[in-house]
Amino acid sequence: MTLQDNRQWKWSEIFVLLVMLSLYFGIFNIYVGFSVKLYMIVLGIGAIFSIKTLAFDKLLFFETLMIAFFMISIFSALQFRYPAEQLRFIVVVLILLSYYFIMRGTLVRLSIKKLKR
Repeated sequence: MTLQDNRQWKWSEIFVLLVMLSLYFGIFNIYVGFSVKLYMIVLGIGAIFSIKTLAFDKLLFFETLMIAFFMISIFSALQFRYPAEQLRFIVVVLILLSYYFIMRGTLVRLSIKKLKR
């Protein structure tokens, strides 16, 4: 393991710790048409810093079903009466999907021992 790999592992550990801590502060939010929680901000900042190292593996069966469900939900959002609601719903679904894949990519790099620590 090189020094750069070691730094990357430490960054992943710190990132997961920050996300787990930010989940406890769910009452704090910023309202911008929908509620932006603290964990969303932490994940966004973490995604910006780790954009080079994000790796996507093959999707599992339930993940393909989840994406299909969200796509059907997005297409049903096109039937909303107000365009602002459509756009807000689509943005929220895309944010949730991106956060899922960011956390999945981060957790894949960590071992159980590191998560326990």
